[in-house]
Amino acid sequence: GLLFDEDLFFCNEHTFATGYQGCENLLQLEDKPTAIISTNYDITIGLVTAVRERGLNIPDALDIFGFDCVDICSMMRPPLPVVHQPEAEIGSLAASYLIQRLDGYTGEPRVTKLKCKHNI
Repeated sequence: GLLFDEDLFFCNEHTFATGYQGCENLLQLEDKPTAIISTNYDITIGLVTAVRERGLNIPDALDIFGFDCVDICSMMRPPLPVVHQPEAEIGSLAASYLIQRLDGYTGEPRVTKLKCKHNI
């Protein structure tokens, strides 16, 4: 039931700096968010760094949900909840589909959904 709010969304390169600056921008809002969802490892680490530099505790002051940074986030205390894509399976399947195309596959475009894992 939440409405999309452009002020609570930031998009840029998938880098530490994007996460850091995005978090800084969000934490300067009058009505600060209570949780942030990240889209990749580098952005998540930037978010965490910005929050900690402000002296805020995760998850007491702000919840952060990561994406594809299972190893580092599981070492944090408390561990950050993380969604992990099956990267090896994605790469293998993409290579298989490409080889099939090179071998003459002309069927319909395929949409393949793979299960993600999470530590939530």
